[in-house]
Amino acid sequence: MAAASETRRRRPPRDAWRVYAAGSEVDHFGRFCCEHLLQSEDRWEGQPLVLEPWQRRMLGEALAYDADGWPSWCSVVIVAPRKNGKTALLAALSLYRLLTSRGRPEILLAAPSDRVAGRLFDAAARFVRRSGELSRLLRIRDHAGEIVREDGMGIVYRMSSDPKHLYGYNPTHVVCDELAQWSTPTLRRAYAALTWAVGLGRRRRSSRSRPPERHRSATTPSSDASSTPESMLPTSFVLRGSSSAGCGKRGLSSGATTHRRPTRMTPGR
Repeated sequence: MAAASETRRRRPPRDAWRVYAAGSEVDHFGRFCCEHLLQSEDRWEGQPLVLEPWQRRMLGEALAYDADGWPSWCSVVIVAPRKNGKTALLAALSLYRLLTSRGRPEILLAAPSDRVAGRLFDAAARFVRRSGELSRLLRIRDHAGEIVREDGMGIVYRMSSDPKHLYGYNPTHVVCDELAQWSTPTLRRAYAALTWAVGLGRRRRSSRSRPPERHRSATTPSSDASSTPESMLPTSFVLRGSSSAGCGKRGLSSGATTHRRPTRMTPGR
């Protein structure tokens, strides 16, 4: 009896998303980080970005999708202790969405101050500059605070914290770093400006019986780069894979990601 109890305690926790979701993009995202992104801080300098077990469990839920291919969550708020590499991981997720989403993704990087938003943008830019493959696929415009796809089918914007400058965008993905600091009336208006279009898209989605086929992701198991021109990554990466965990300091702190047009995924086999 005691031995059985000890075995239960040692058994690794089951991925929570498996209870309610058809699948999750976490394995594919983990492979993207491991194969294309190099870290640039402290003792992890030059090492690939590999998700740790607790990060995989956390992102497994954040990137879960239902049987129709829609993300289980349109808005995700993740909280973790400071100094866990949350800015780098949010930057990695933004690049992942830029490169693997169908259509023309428009991704907004926002923070409670221009300085913090600049750090988030710089983290994404460093990942691009340190990868030969990403440097070929993406162009960095430091003066404008933009990262654009070379085929013109996607862009990342570094956003101002002034709400007057946050209207007129059509975002598919919004990242709000240091969410706990968005506490002043001005920042609350800025947050409302950033997420208004996201909420509009969520209401439109509720009126549809099935998502349109054009939102199907190029990262599905049956996808092929030759038949899905929206995909910017080579065929060898488009197929789902798993990545090992355990090396590297990466994690999320107070931050939020929001989707307006969720990428449609085919449940993993």
